Amino acid sequence: MAENNIIPYGINKKKKVKKITPRKKKFADKLLAGANQTQAAKSVGCTDASAAQQGHKWATSDLSVRNYLLSEMEKVGITDPYVAQKMKEGLESLTKPLKEGGKRYEDGFVRKQYLDMYFRLTGMYAPEKSEHTKKTIVLNMTPQFIEGLIDTGKIDEAEAEVLEAEIIRE
Repeated sequence: MAENNIIPYGINKKKKVKKITPRKKKFADKLLAGANQTQAAKSVGCTDASAAQQGHKWATSDLSVRNYLLSEMEKVGITDPYVAQKMKEGLESLTKPLKEGGKRYEDGFVRKQYLDMYFRLTGMYAPEKSEHTKKTIVLNMTPQFIEGLIDTGKIDEAEAEVLEAEIIRE
């Protein structure tokens, strides 16, 4: 495959892929060297506060980075057929015999891990559901409490009027 024509699974093939920038190339090289997304992002100048989010975005959504990673992996022989063969070997794994010449059994634990990886790679898991919980906090503010807030400078007279006029609904 040509370096700039690799289209990762699940990507819109009509979208043009921009050439990778030197900063993103350095980020991708750090990933290939074993750094995690956050460490790689920090190494190219992302702040501690933004490194995790930016690293994840580049590694999962930036086509130039994904193309570069796939191209570099292909250069060292990590191709789709190679990965498929290794997945097949994992799915057919057997336990080590307990003694020399002993019987080997299907290794359910290892097979489960390979199935899990396959399902994740192909998107076969259902999307994770997230529950949103609505929480209500009720503050019972007495006139003395509001006066205390005014006296300490936490709120001014106008804000106090808003608090006193607020209607509480349950």
